[in-house]
Amino acid sequence: MFSDSGDVQELSDGRQVITMHNGVRYEGVPTRVDYMITRFEQYEGLIGQREVKSKGRDWEEIPTLDLIRNADQRAQAELQWRISLVVCIPLLTMLVVPLSSVNPRQGRFAKMGPAILIYLTYFLAISATKSALEDGSIPVAVGMWPINAALLFAAIIANTLDSVIVRRLKDRLKQKRKVA
Repeated sequence: MFSDSGDVQELSDGRQVITMHNGVRYEGVPTRVDYMITRFEQYEGLIGQREVKSKGRDWEEIPTLDLIRNADQRAQAELQWRISLVVCIPLLTMLVVPLSSVNPRQGRFAKMGPAILIYLTYFLAISATKSALEDGSIPVAVGMWPINAALLFAAIIANTLDSVIVRRLKDRLKQKRKVA
């Protein structure tokens, strides 16, 4: 088949169609002399079929105010995801301060591994929770708040363990052990 011009279109149902203009079509067995020649002004043929995805809402593109007004589970999951991304900044910053103090004998990067593990664990947890919220496995009222609360609790504990009061208490316990 030969033509002067043509174009390919993908229809809404996923079919790919080629349209050819002003051409010639040859039909027959290649080794035989008896074949048919057909001239055409326009010829359409099906190339293939693609799987069509349903066009649902892409919640990542919707403004936050619209997400607040929308009661859909996926909208609420996206809203809580956005809030958690903002909330994690001060929470992780609170956690970084005690992790940044290292013993000079340990080296500068001694606590880098635990910090990276905490960061990855947090983001994997909120990602999994977002998926669970979208599926309806977790109630929207519970949402991602337990993960943020756990990070806050970890940051408070880490800062408390590094506080002056705890250090004085440790020193007193060491002195009592030496005396006894």
